[in-house]
Amino acid sequence: VVKAGVLTGFLMGRSPIQAARRSNGHGRRQPGYDVVARQGNLIVESERTMPAGELRSRLIEEVKRQGKEYGLYFDVIQGGFTFTGRVLPQSFKVIPLKVYRVYADGRPDELVRGVDMVGTPLTVFSKILATDDRPGVFNGVCGAESGWVPVSAVSPAVLISEIEIEKKPKSMERPPVLAAPVVAPPPAKARPAGAAASASDVLLEALADELARSADSLRLEGLASPYYVAYRVNDGVVVQIEASFGEVVVRDRSRSRTLQTEIRVGSRESDNSNFFDPTLAFRGAGGSLALDDRYSAIRWQLWRATDDRYKQAAEALARKAAALRGKATPDTLADFSEAAPQVLIRPPASLVLDDAAWVELARRASAVFRGYPAVEDSRVGVLARVRNRYFASTEGSRIRVPEPHYAVLVTAKARGAGGRSVQDYRLFVARSAAGLPGLPALTAAARELAAELTARAAAEVPTSYTGPVLFEGRAAAQFFQLLLGRHLSGTPAPVMASQFAQMAPGEKRLESLLGRRILPRGFAVRDDPTLEEYGGGALAGHYLADDEGVAPQRVALVEDGMLEAFLMSRAPSNSARRSTGHGRSESPIGEPRATMGNLVIEAAQVLNAPELKAELVRRVREEGLEYGVLVSGLADPELLPADAGTFFFVGGPTARQAELPPPTAALKVYADGREEPIQGVEFAEASVRSLRDIVAAGGPPVLYNLLHEGSPPIDSPFFRFSGSGPGKLRWPAVPSSIVAPAVLVEELELRKTEAKEKPPLLGHPYFQRRN
Repeated sequence: VVKAGVLTGFLMGRSPIQAARRSNGHGRRQPGYDVVARQGNLIVESERTMPAGELRSRLIEEVKRQGKEYGLYFDVIQGGFTFTGRVLPQSFKVIPLKVYRVYADGRPDELVRGVDMVGTPLTVFSKILATDDRPGVFNGVCGAESGWVPVSAVSPAVLISEIEIEKKPKSMERPPVLAAPVVAPPPAKARPAGAAASASDVLLEALADELARSADSLRLEGLASPYYVAYRVNDGVVVQIEASFGEVVVRDRSRSRTLQTEIRVGSRESDNSNFFDPTLAFRGAGGSLALDDRYSAIRWQLWRATDDRYKQAAEALARKAAALRGKATPDTLADFSEAAPQVLIRPPASLVLDDAAWVELARRASAVFRGYPAVEDSRVGVLARVRNRYFASTEGSRIRVPEPHYAVLVTAKARGAGGRSVQDYRLFVARSAAGLPGLPALTAAARELAAELTARAAAEVPTSYTGPVLFEGRAAAQFFQLLLGRHLSGTPAPVMASQFAQMAPGEKRLESLLGRRILPRGFAVRDDPTLEEYGGGALAGHYLADDEGVAPQRVALVEDGMLEAFLMSRAPSNSARRSTGHGRSESPIGEPRATMGNLVIEAAQVLNAPELKAELVRRVREEGLEYGVLVSGLADPELLPADAGTFFFVGGPTARQAELPPPTAALKVYADGREEPIQGVEFAEASVRSLRDIVAAGGPPVLYNLLHEGSPPIDSPFFRFSGSGPGKLRWPAVPSSIVAPAVLVEELELRKTEAKEKPPLLGHPYFQRRN
């Protein structure tokens, strides 16, 4: 690249430039990035070498020649960056870790801090005076537009006659409020007879001890101590397996122990909580804890997390006060309700799963799709998580409860008329591996899904439809989840930081309807997380304590069609002042918000399935329609790949969209009883007010276990997005259950969708392979 100080060439990939037309094999990238010419092993050699001691003497001579008091010796460098493009000036910054002043008068070298090297590369190169004769080797990584790649550099020490030094900006970080905790483990404590010693005892003791210290001593000058501190720890093992077309593509088992720290400063009437400022929210409220049960390590991590969170809470309290001063109507609600402390210690659980057997099961079940050429993409995923959830607070709550969850997701996509993707899924959620389907049931589900998608891919795309719609099976549960369940949270909307006030959500859709009819007479809705099963089926929404340490309660939400109550966390609202034990959160940046657990919808008058379909046909004839529509599945943007979830979007505060996603399984039901699949349609508009248009209900009720993100922290179009990633089963997720009857809605509008994804140019390689 350089000979005798003269630039003679460039590192080249296969993108030619005027000065170099061929690659010299330096095109590199991090997976997922575009290829760019990058360094590999950069070797710098010099003819002006001398022993290291002589080079130091030469440095002192140069300092004296320039009339300086000292020179600088850079011993260890952390890294840096360089701008090399044509838009910004070509410049560099090197960030050192260990720098010494070398005095001209012979004083001992002095360690200094707070300096960076800055300048332009060509200017610095022209100031090189000499090098030593001991090349050093650096192995590391280098970042650029093609990502991070491994690199090496070999170079002797370099003496430069002149370089610019920049003072680092003053850190805004305050030192820890409390000293590091004493690292000696606590004395052994006597355990009740029959209580097994377990690793989790160490964790509980560390949580309790750091809580006590924080409550007694944590205080910044000029600011009150926290009135409430709580730790939430999830200690779990996760197994992920995924197969596609008979081949395993993912196999992973991992262990994690995560911490969420909650600190409230102020008072119950007015504190730092229920306040949204993205610049604070994404700084985090927790992190990871040591997996080894070392008391000292856990205490140290709790100390640092508590300190960081306390300073953030103090800043949030000030910003929230500023935001509230700008509100036209002052908020008179308290921020935190009273709750009795809970002590609930259950034996910890372990994940029991035969990984090899489930790998084989996923592989064989996914091979079913090899027999269906219309299916262009498919997955069979297995996800098992067993976590032991801990909660401890300065109120005296001490909780350790096991929470096992197991799931299998089967997804598939075919290509319909006009290039539209036709896709659907089958989801099985259980509390043990024994509760999941075996190979015969799973292959049958995959075969049924593949056959249905093959038929729908060839189905007609209606231009529009307005008339009665029958929701049955999974679609009936999703209908109530989306139009009712996600709006039952009584947690008030957060105060928005002043600079983000335009993103503030409007009035909650159900808030103004409390005490009014939202469903036809005879309908009742309750949420009861204490239920473990319904009709012989396990309920995934069962839990023993919510994420605020409150025992869950059965809540009668709707009676005879009238909205009577909301689900509550410990944030009071106009509708209720006390928690119902529904405060749940899986987000490391979010406070617990009221979220459904086991939502049960019942109707006083229930038709059987043939009678309900006959009622659909009767209404089709009565209204003079050619057909009615039966929907048995709706899209789930968190589970389906590609563009099935595009009905959730980011928009302004006035943006509107249907709250029902597109159907994944729908039929035309003709007046003469014929049925035909349809595809490529979406609901024009549906809202909570559509619930009053239910004209009939049918049994038996369907039990649908689901994994979702819980109530969104901000019920606004700005924040309608899915964080779990389409086509995947991932934790974190909030397990919930819905029990609902099939329902016939008097009138809904369906319209033709526009194809959002271009079809593949080539067919699936498996079905077009050469013999």
